[in-house]
Parts: sequence; C-alpha cells; structure tokens
Amino acid sequence: MLNHNMGNIIKDELAASYEQTVNQYVASINYKIDVYSTLMQNICSNNNIHDLLVNQECTDPDRGYDMTRKISKDINQLLGAQNISELKNMMIYSYNPNNPIYGFKISNIKQAQMESWFQLLDTDTFKKGYFFENKTQNTIKLSFVKPIIDTTVEKYGERLGIVKFDIDAAAFFSFKRNLSNNPNAYMYILDSNGNMLFNIDNMSLPNITSSNMKTILEQPYGTTHVEIDGEKAALIYKDINNYNWKALFVFNYGDIDRKVKAIRKMILYFTLVATLTLCLVSALFSKAFSKRIGVLIDKMKKIEMGDMKITSTIEGNDEIGILDSYFNKMVDKLNQLINTNYVQQLEKRDAELNALQLQINPHFLYNTLESINSIAAINNCHDICEITDRLGKMFRYSIDENYHEFTTLKNEIDHIENYMYIQNVRFGGRFEVFHSINDDIFNYKVLKFMLQPIIENSVIHGFEDSNLPGCIELSANLKEENLIITIKDDGKGMDRNQLEQLVKYINKDSNILKGYEKSIGIRNVNMRIKLAFGKEYGLTIKSQIDMGTQVTITLPAQRIKEANTYV
Repeated sequence: MLNHNMGNIIKDELAASYEQTVNQYVASINYKIDVYSTLMQNICSNNNIHDLLVNQECTDPDRGYDMTRKISKDINQLLGAQNISELKNMMIYSYNPNNPIYGFKISNIKQAQMESWFQLLDTDTFKKGYFFENKTQNTIKLSFVKPIIDTTVEKYGERLGIVKFDIDAAAFFSFKRNLSNNPNAYMYILDSNGNMLFNIDNMSLPNITSSNMKTILEQPYGTTHVEIDGEKAALIYKDINNYNWKALFVFNYGDIDRKVKAIRKMILYFTLVATLTLCLVSALFSKAFSKRIGVLIDKMKKIEMGDMKITSTIEGNDEIGILDSYFNKMVDKLNQLINTNYVQQLEKRDAELNALQLQINPHFLYNTLESINSIAAINNCHDICEITDRLGKMFRYSIDENYHEFTTLKNEIDHIENYMYIQNVRFGGRFEVFHSINDDIFNYKVLKFMLQPIIENSVIHGFEDSNLPGCIELSANLKEENLIITIKDDGKGMDRNQLEQLVKYINKDSNILKGYEKSIGIRNVNMRIKLAFGKEYGLTIKSQIDMGTQVTITLPAQRIKEANTYV
C-alpha cells in the first residue's frame, strides 16, 4: 500500500514537472516561429524587393546588379537584427523567367526548378507555409515558404516570387532533456492529421491506440497516462501556433520503482536514527535536569553572599525555567530599589560634577583669557579679541556661583551662539544656527549644557566629510504642560540601523555612574534630564539618509522668575 501511494505521489509530481517543461518548450518554439513569420513578412513587403520583381524586362545588367546588391543589404540588415543560429540559408526566387536576376540571396525561378526541393512545392504547401526535406539519413531540413504578392493596381494579387528559409530542424526543435530530469523522455512533432513530422532521435511514433491519438489531436493541450510496450508513460501534448503542429512528449515512468525503493530505505534509516536519538535524549534529560537545579542553587548562594549581579539564566518553559525567571525578576527589582534609594543619588551628583568641572582651574583660565583679550585689543587683533571674549563668556557660564545645575533657555542659547562662533572660526564660517523662539519662552528652566552636546554632534557627525555649508535650526514651544525644544540639522543623516543603535544606546538602562565616564554626550544629556525631571522626559531622535537629523527634547514647563545672565 505504501509502495502504491508513494508511486502515485511521485508520478503526479513528475507529471507536473513534465507539463512545466512542455510549456517552456512550446513557448520557445512559438517564439521562433513568430520571429521567422515577422522576417518573411518584412521581406515580402520590402519596396526594393517588390520593385525588382515587378520589373518585367531587365535589359541593363548594371542596374540589375545594383538592385540585387541593395536587396542583399536590406536582407542582411533584417537578418542581422535577430540571433538565429539554426537558419542555414535564405533565398528569394523571381517568378518572371525574363528577369535574369542572380545574387547571393536572390535568384530566378529557373534556378529553383533545377533543385530537388522544388518538386515538393504545391498549392497545399503554400497553404501550410512549410515543408520538410531529408537531406541525409541523419539531417532533416525544415523550410518556411511564403509567396511575394504583386501590390500594383493592374496585377494585384499575382505572385511575383517566393521567399524560402532553410532551417536545421534538429536545432530548431532541440529539446533539452535535462529540464525534465528524465533521460527516458522523447519528443515528436505532429501535423494536424497525427502524422509525425520530426523526431530528434529519428524514432517512430510509439504504439498508441487510435482513441488516444484522436484525443490528442482534438485537444489543444493535455496529459494522458498510457502503457507503451508494457511500460507506464505519460503523454503530454500541446498545440504549436500558426502551422497546426502539435508537440507530443513521451515520459517513461520506468524509474519510479527505483525511486520508491530508495525512499523506503531512507525512511527506514530515518526511523532507526530517530529511535537511537530518542534513547540518547532520554538518557541526557535526567542529567540536564539535575544540572539546571544546581545552577539555580548556585545563584541563590551568590545572592546570599551579597553578589546581586545575574550573569546566567536557565532557558526553558518548564518548572525550573519558570522558577528561574521569577527569581531573576525578584533580584532585578531589588537592584532597582537599591539604585533608587542610594546609588542613584550618588550617580546624579557625580554626573553633574563630571559635566561641569574641568581638569584645570576654570577661574585661572577665565582670567588668562581676559589678559589675552586685553593684549589683542591693544594690538588691534580684533578677531582674537572676539574669540577670547566668546570663549571667556563660555568659561564664565561654566563657573557661575554654586555651580547651578539649571539655567534659562535664553542663557543656554546664548552659550550655543558663542560655541558656534568659535566653530565657524575653525571651519571658515560653514555653519549657521537659526532659532525661532518667542521671548515668553526664554525664561523657562532647562539643564545647563543641555544643547551644546547635541549641536556638537551635528557639527562633528552630521557635516563630516562635507565641504558644503551646514544649517542648524532651533525651535521651542509649549505643548500642554511640557516645554518642547527641537534641534534640526540638514546634514548627512543616519540610516535606520544607525538610528536604532543610537536610540538604544542613549536609553540603555545600565549603571549611570559607569556609563558617564566624564562625558557630556547626548546619552548623558538624556540621563541628566531623566534624573532631574523624571523618566517620562528626555530625548527622541529622527533621522534619514541625506535628510538630516532632528533631536527633540521634552521637559516640564517651569518658568524661572528672576534669571541671571552669564553670557
């Protein structure tokens, strides 16, 4: 029963594969026929050919030679536009015996009458448009013929000549057997009466009952399962356009039994391997179960000793895996409580100091800049005066009384203008910063040094490897109870992968003290905002390649009544 069902399954799959092969083959033959039909029609309607054939008496041999050469050139151009490897010869024959034209591709009907193929021409041949000719025992020639009709008013419809294409039938009907993966595949070309026109192996038609042959001839396409010489086979047939041909393929199923036996051996082998694998898995399961319990016990001992770091997890959805998952969540919750009540306060203070304090005394630097500014003014070095004045204001902004953590949006924007002035001196005035902010919003509270890391990120990364001018736009508005600040540049932007990695990095939930590392980058800006105002506030980033980057800062809307000005 298994043998029979498996054989039917394989037979159906092979039949489907064979039908696809036949469809591809017939489509290829139809395409070739269309190419030849188009070429013959173009030749028959060529004005030069028509004029030459209409000429009843050609007494000037030079004119006849020139016309013949011109026609040969036209034909070569038509044939050259197509890649026809199987075309062996092409000729035009004039029906006018008094028109002595001879050339490489054009001749007189007198010449054709001396050749053997001319005896095959009859009225039925012109109606069909083709004929086959056995050149040798192993070579068959297929010829397409078409009459050239007179289009003049006086003799409209009369034949002026014929055009004939000689084609290597074996190349024209070539059948790539590897497409069917079956060496026992045979192809026959039949005419409308069921007579065999061509077979690449010069084999006769298989012994098929007349009823099956009748079905084949009546249907445009189909598949029939028969027995030929005691062997099961599939007959797949399909019409070929234009000439009422039919492609008949015979696929033998003699190799199905061998394939079924091979599959049965494979199933037995798989069953044996599966049984051995099951025994091995059963033996290892007990050992693995005990090992997982040991891992959970070791984790509990580490927690008992004060080590709150979870370095491993137990995978699985069974009881041990679920117990380990709840245990890990409990440890994470304990770490969060410890972080909120103790470590978070220390990290907040450390982040503030690292962001605001310098390696050397800022007062000393500020006083030194004032001295440089005075010397530059005495010597009329106005550019140096401006740079040192701007840099001095930035230092003064950083060393205000008590190292205030907060300032106004106005002070922060003034600090950015000083920073961008110095950057433009370095980069030849490439960057412009615009802001469209109402005066009412200038006195709202923001974190000091909140904007500079974002602006600096645009200058360093947004406009790197580019000599074009860069533009950065700042805007701020109130939305419900929040202050929304937007920084947008027209730099090179980021692709989706880079943007996702950056967003993941700035929102990474890790030890803030370790992640800060004396840097005031945008990640630390995001952490400072969350520490100062709450986790619902912070940064969001949007970016596209060649479309720039936009950073949006969300803060609570808090106004500072009396704001000190530092710049």
